[in-house]
Amino acid sequence: MQDPFGISILLDYCEGYLPTGYMFSGNWCSGTNPAWWEDLVYTPQFANAVNCRWEELRATVWHKDSIKDFIAANRILLSNAAIRNHNRWPLMGQNPSAVKYVAATFDGDVALMEDWLMYRIDWLDANMIGSDCNLALDEDVTLNVNVFPNPTSGNITVRSSEGIDQINIYSLNGILLSSNTFMEESSQITLDVSTLSNGIFLCEIWSKGTLQFKRLSVAK
Repeated sequence: MQDPFGISILLDYCEGYLPTGYMFSGNWCSGTNPAWWEDLVYTPQFANAVNCRWEELRATVWHKDSIKDFIAANRILLSNAAIRNHNRWPLMGQNPSAVKYVAATFDGDVALMEDWLMYRIDWLDANMIGSDCNLALDEDVTLNVNVFPNPTSGNITVRSSEGIDQINIYSLNGILLSSNTFMEESSQITLDVSTLSNGIFLCEIWSKGTLQFKRLSVAK
């Protein structure tokens, strides 16, 4: 398996079993990578776009709850196939070539992968390239946005340094739940989100050609 930055999960070479670090730099295998990988990472426009995309995905399909649900659903789907697979290739509890860890059971393998991914996500959250998500189509506009109270049990207020054009709210799996367009621009908008269930959502905020994402927590 590969993560978004090229670290192979649980492999015993190139430090692929570690949930920390990037393959483009600081890894003894990084010398085999194309030089432009590192050039891109240190290009602010690219790095900031990656940061923004990471925030968007973390609030939706790459939220930890979404990933755990995906793993749980596919564990059930693959459980019978896993039995046939391990009857054919009995590797449980062994360490085959190029693999750092193998659990003694299928469920153990699933738990091993899930734990690795959770550690990896935490590390990426703390070490993501680029700056906070702020995609400006107009380079002269700098957007400062706050969403409060957060967590909320009812209403939220979105305050921006520029007039707000549109606010969209998405579920963790990327479904658009609410779309609000404002003809008369205001730098502060209050929205009723009381119909949302408890959980984490994504606020997509447009202002003066600038897009910013904010995570919204609902707790009633």
